[in-house]
Amino acid sequence: MAEQKNNILAEVQRRLGLEVVKHLEEKDVDDFSVLIKKEDVPPDEMLKFFRERVKNFDEVVKGVLEKFSKEFLADFKL
Repeated sequence: MAEQKNNILAEVQRRLGLEVVKHLEEKDVDDFSVLIKKEDVPPDEMLKFFRERVKNFDEVVKGVLEKFSKEFLADFKL
């Protein structure tokens, strides 16, 4: 069960990353590249980075989570 939870979390994080990066300006993408090259960047630091640079960040996250949950739950329908 823990492995499945980790797999789901990894997929959500992957999707969030792909979507949020689309909303960054070119300079911000460069700054993001520098940030992720650091080891063990605290989640709150990443969150702060995105909130400062992505307009409507919370809405972007909400949209990704809603889409993922619909796709995930659709796989369980008979």
